[in-house]
Amino acid sequence: MNYIAYAGIEVSKDISPIAILNLVSEKLEVSIEQLMGKKRDAYIVEARHIFCNISKKNNSNWTLARIGDLINKDHSTVIHSNKTCEKWKSYAGDFKDKYNLIESSLIKKNKDGGINYTGDTIRNFKENETILKFII
Repeated sequence: MNYIAYAGIEVSKDISPIAILNLVSEKLEVSIEQLMGKKRDAYIVEARHIFCNISKKNNSNWTLARIGDLINKDHSTVIHSNKTCEKWKSYAGDFKDKYNLIESSLIKKNKDGGINYTGDTIRNFKENETILKFII
């Protein structure tokens, strides 16, 4: 596993889907219960798609099934979410703005293509990993 140091803290280069789940919930004002639930209101579906896509893109250690388990969905739902998310990012302005808000909140890219985690992300990662690991 790759590690990077930020402000004296060593953190896995992969971003925990738990931290992503919390960030999506907070920024898009959708509760974790709604993300994990069966409702298919548009704003909830968009948040789920964003969660699945960013989780897979930023975390090489989690399988699609494990990401799906976190929100009570099947691995095929995660596949569908990723495809739909990529399609919507190409033409849906409002959706693209929401996606970019979550992604920019998680990481900032270096000039050389590497990534650094923001201070808030590290703090949330440490706290939420401990709190939410019992859900998995």
